[in-house]
Amino acid sequence: MTSKQKLRVSIIIPNWNGVDLIKKHLAGVIAASDGAEVVVSDDMSTDDSIRYIQKNFPKVVIVENTKHEGFAGTVNRGVAKAGGDIIVLLNTDVEPDGGFLLPLLAHFSDPLVFAVGCLEKSHEKNAVVLRGRGLAYWNKGFYIHSRGEVNRTTTAWVSGGSGAFRKSMWDELGGMDTLYNPFY
Repeated sequence: MTSKQKLRVSIIIPNWNGVDLIKKHLAGVIAASDGAEVVVSDDMSTDDSIRYIQKNFPKVVIVENTKHEGFAGTVNRGVAKAGGDIIVLLNTDVEPDGGFLLPLLAHFSDPLVFAVGCLEKSHEKNAVVLRGRGLAYWNKGFYIHSRGEVNRTTTAWVSGGSGAFRKSMWDELGGMDTLYNPFY
C-alpha cells in the first residue's frame, strides 16, 4: 500500500449477551466510525442481540459463533471476516468520541507500527478516569506492569477492548491465542 492510499478500517465488536450495551452504544460507534465497516462478532448470545442488530443496523456485519469460544476466539472470528487494513477492537461498552479514528490511523503511516492504543475515559464514582497507557519490564521471568501517565505516547501493550491493529501483522501472528480464553 502506498502512502497516498487511504487505509480501510474495520471495527470489530465482540459480543456475548450484550443487547443492553449494544442499544446504548452501537449507534454512537457507527456515528463516530467515519464510514468504517462495523462487524459484531457474537459468541452464542441467548439474548436479543442478533435480532436487535439485524432490525436496527442492517449494514452491520454479524459473525455468529457456532460454539461458545470466549473473547479471543470471538475476536479472531470477527477479524477473519473484516475487510479493513486496520482493525479496531471495541468492547460493547465503548462509545468513542467523534473523529477518534484520525489520530489512531496517523500512526499507521509508519509501516512498522503494529498496534495503537486508545485513551480511555472511564466514568467512575462521578468522575472521569483516563486510562490507556501501561509500563512494563521483565524481572526474573515475569512481566511486571503498572499504569503509565496518559500524557505520553508510548505503551507496553494495547488493550483488546479499545485498540487499533494492522490486520496484515495480526494475521501473520495468528490473532489472539485462544489458549488464554476466556480472556486474551
